[in-house]
Amino acid sequence: MRLARNTTRILIVDDDAGIRRLVAISLNRESGLKVCAAAESAGQALSILRNETIDVAIVDISLNGTNGLDLCERMSSRWPKLRVLMFSSHDKVAYVKRAFRGGARGYVVKSLDASELARAIYQVLAGKVYMSQRVSGSFSRDEIDKAQAKDDIGPERQPWWCTRKTPGH
Repeated sequence: MRLARNTTRILIVDDDAGIRRLVAISLNRESGLKVCAAAESAGQALSILRNETIDVAIVDISLNGTNGLDLCERMSSRWPKLRVLMFSSHDKVAYVKRAFRGGARGYVVKSLDASELARAIYQVLAGKVYMSQRVSGSFSRDEIDKAQAKDDIGPERQPWWCTRKTPGH
């Protein structure tokens, strides 16, 4: 498949075929975005990444076998230019912190707002951090701004707020 130079190539990793299909339909309607591949497992995702050029991976936390957080870490370390965006129903601060420690650039809580995922993709492509409103409330605006200004999220360099102690975590 030949795509325009400015088209962002997307991989969806989710064990639910219905979610993969709905996300692909939604994102393929967006200008400059193209879902080029989908995987139901970490193994399939890694195989796709070895054989195709992907710009953004959208990864669910709950996968069969290897979980999405471990997959995020493997993807980020092996393909440092890949932008990983977590897409999950989990909204606990501990999951968000672990995702960013593992190299995620964004964290979207699954909802009925189909346009949020596209907004998150555009933001991480611009070098910024994205968090759904449901999870961003756990971090101060200053913490998020500093993380975005540093643009240093990766397995070897994590934003300072990922290590911040929070009550009960």
